[in-house]
Amino acid sequence: MNIKRFILYSTIASVFSEAIYFTYIIDYKLFYLILFINFFLMFFIKEMLVSKNLLIFYSYLFLTGLFSVLTGTNTSSRVLSQVVGISLVSLYYYNFFGLISEKISHLFGIYTRFATIISALGLIISCIHSFMRMEFMPVKSIMLEPAHFVTAVLPALYFQIKDKNVAYYWNRVAILLAAILLSGSSVGLLGLLLILFLIPKKINPVRIILPLIFASVFAVALYFTFPKFTLRIDDTVNSFVNKDVSGANLSSYSLISNYLVAYKSFSRNPVLGGGLGSHVITHDREIGTIAGSEEFTEFLELNSQDANSLMVRVVSELGLVGILIIFSFIIKYYSAANESSLWISRAVLIYFFCKLLREGHYFSPEMYFFIFAYWLNYVQNRDKREDTTQLCPSS
Repeated sequence: MNIKRFILYSTIASVFSEAIYFTYIIDYKLFYLILFINFFLMFFIKEMLVSKNLLIFYSYLFLTGLFSVLTGTNTSSRVLSQVVGISLVSLYYYNFFGLISEKISHLFGIYTRFATIISALGLIISCIHSFMRMEFMPVKSIMLEPAHFVTAVLPALYFQIKDKNVAYYWNRVAILLAAILLSGSSVGLLGLLLILFLIPKKINPVRIILPLIFASVFAVALYFTFPKFTLRIDDTVNSFVNKDVSGANLSSYSLISNYLVAYKSFSRNPVLGGGLGSHVITHDREIGTIAGSEEFTEFLELNSQDANSLMVRVVSELGLVGILIIFSFIIKYYSAANESSLWISRAVLIYFFCKLLREGHYFSPEMYFFIFAYWLNYVQNRDKREDTTQLCPSS
C-alpha cells in the first residue's frame, strides 16, 4: 500500500475512532496518533498549506478568546487548548483533502463502506452483549455512545440510498438502517425523519406533504410505543417550559441544564459569547441557580465540557457571531450543481443537524471530515451549477 493510500484509508477509518483512547492526565486518542503519523508522512509528499480563510478564522477565535480572558469570563488555558485543537485538526483535514485530490463522491463512497462495516459490527456486538446480559443493549458499535454512533453513520445511510449501483445495495441499506433504529437514540430517530423529508426529488407540495405525513405518523407511533423516547420527550419539554429540571431523566437534565447555563452566558454576552472554551466555567458558576439541579448532585457536571450540543455551546461561547459563521458556511457552500453533489450536500446537512443538536466537541474525529467534504463538494462543482431550486436530485 503506497503512502497516499495509507493516509486515505487511515483517515477515513479514524472518523469512527472516538472511543479508542486511554487517559493519563489527558486523553490519548487513537485519532491523535493517526493525525500525528499522517502529518509526518505528508511532509514527505507535499508542502503543508493553510488558507487565508483558515488563518482569519483562527485569528478570530484567538482574539475573541483573549478578549474573554481580559473581561474575566474565561481562562487562557481554556482558550489555548481549544484554539490549538481546532487548528491542528482542521489544518490536517485541509491538507488531507488537498493531498488525496479525489472526487468527493469517491471519498464519500469509501466513508459509506466503512460506516456499513462499523454498523454491522455494532449489530454483532449488541447481539452478544444482549445475550450475555439477558437484556437488550442498544447499538453503539465501537463508538462512545449511541448518539455519537448515529451522528457518524446517518450521512452514510442517506448517501447509500442514492448509490443503487453498488454490490449488495439492499444489504448495505438494511444494515445501516437496522443499526440506527436499534441504537435507540432519539437523535438517530430524528435523523431518520430528516432523511424522509430530504428524499423527495423536487420542491413539490405533494412530495413534501406525503413525507411529512409519514414522518408525523412515525413520530407519534414512536412516542406511544417507545418508552425511552416518550420519557425523553416529556421530560425535556416539561423542563424546558418550566425551566426546572426536577424529576427529569439524566439525558433531559443534561440537555436542559446546559441550555439554561448557555442562556445565562448569552444574556451577558450576546454578540461574542463568553469566549471559546468558557462554557464549563459558566456552568460551574451558574448550575447551582437552576431549579431542580440539587437532585443531580452526583451528575452536576454532566456534559459541562461540551454543553451536550454544539449549538448550545456556540450560543454560550461564541454568541450571535458564532451562529452567523455556522449558518453562513452552510448556506454559502451548499451545492446543487448535479445529482451527486446535491446528495452529498444533503448527506452532510444531516450530520450538521445531528452535530448541532447533540454533539458539542469542537474537534471530534469526524467533524472536519464532514466540514471539508461539504466545502470540497461545492468547490469541485461550482462551475457546473444547474437549477438550485431542487430539494433533492432528480433521477
